[in-house]
Amino acid sequence: NFGVTFPFTFFIYGTGYTSVWPGSNTYITFGSGSTNYSGLSFTNPALPGVQLGSADNSWQRVWYRSFTNNFFGFRYEGNSSTSGTPGTPGIVYEANFYRNLNGFQYIEILFGTHGRTTGVFGYQNGVGSSVNGGTITANQSYVIRTDGSGNNPTIYTGYHIE
Repeated sequence: NFGVTFPFTFFIYGTGYTSVWPGSNTYITFGSGSTNYSGLSFTNPALPGVQLGSADNSWQRVWYRSFTNNFFGFRYEGNSSTSGTPGTPGIVYEANFYRNLNGFQYIEILFGTHGRTTGVFGYQNGVGSSVNGGTITANQSYVIRTDGSGNNPTIYTGYHIE
């Protein structure tokens, strides 16, 4: 994992965070990172974040971008094993974070190929509050919408934010 400073404060269940930590095992945590790779669940790692097919995966490429003070995104390319070759991913996702659009926050997740569709998928505070996104469908988009404080999350399938 590695930490990146957000250009804004993003809220998860009422707590604001200014750093985000993508992990090689296809989860993103807030405030600090984790190296956990087995027994992953909505309480493991015990950190707020988003699980994106979490399991013992590996990344070969990750990049991030911020175009405005209200948008931040990651692109992950990796595999559902502990190794891989750059340019031939078995897992691809983009996770885009939007703050304060009409009083809501959004996390837009665009899955490409995904070799770990049975991995953990959803939004969590790390200590018991979570919304399970169910089974991932490859080549599908999802949107997690919360209120401005990161509460009352809902996961929608087949949505795109512009």
